Amino acid sequence: MKMLSLATIALLTSSLSGPVLAADMPVKAAPAPVVTVYDWSGFYAGVHGGWMDHQIDRTHFYPGFRNDYSTSSSDGIFGSHIGVQKQFGNFVLGVEAAINFGFKAMEGKNGPLEAPFAADLAHLNSVQHLFTFGGRLGYAWNRWMLFGTGGLAVAHLRGQYVVNSTGLLVFPGFWGSSRHYGWYAGVGGEYVLIEGQGADVIIGVEYQHFDVERKRSFTESPVGGFDDSFDLQARGDLVRGRLTFKFKPVGFFQ
Repeated sequence: MKMLSLATIALLTSSLSGPVLAADMPVKAAPAPVVTVYDWSGFYAGVHGGWMDHQIDRTHFYPGFRNDYSTSSSDGIFGSHIGVQKQFGNFVLGVEAAINFGFKAMEGKNGPLEAPFAADLAHLNSVQHLFTFGGRLGYAWNRWMLFGTGGLAVAHLRGQYVVNSTGLLVFPGFWGSSRHYGWYAGVGGEYVLIEGQGADVIIGVEYQHFDVERKRSFTESPVGGFDDSFDLQARGDLVRGRLTFKFKPVGFFQ
């Protein structure tokens, strides 16, 4: 009987101490969730569209006369861009090339002309297209990035004549056209909208200012047989929205 009592006491003691010992054992912590940070490295290409304000200065030369004019215009623009970039910590370094066209050839009109031309004629100056190539330096935090950009600007400028009262061009072959080199600088921001299997979709907005050199263009008047020439120079500002597809990084850009 005494042995039975001792066995009962031992059983009760072990059953009571079991939960206490289990409560004292350390509990293994759950694994921390994995936080992924977006990598901006890789090649990209896309399209853009927006608005541009510009001014073209024109100095007109013909025998015995010199006239100075300026035309300004606002126009919708569209184009495409392509580039490559590499991320170092929070900083993103890259290069980009872009081209811009105008819906109305980015043209501006000024008139009437001074003698010896008829008073109903006016200068018609236009930016046929604007090409830019330069660097980009960005600061990224996950899917967001702010960047600055700058480099070479190349504008194709054209000078023509137009009849004020009708809007018709005067002598379609009577014009000067030239390529002008200069610089551009700007700022912008981008956001990764979709991360895809082969490419990511990025949206953004960008502002740029450009300024290109003064350069002479020549043309020969079909009337009177005298040589006619003029200098053109342009500067302007543009704002454009960007839709970019960035491809998965390979090689050095991984």
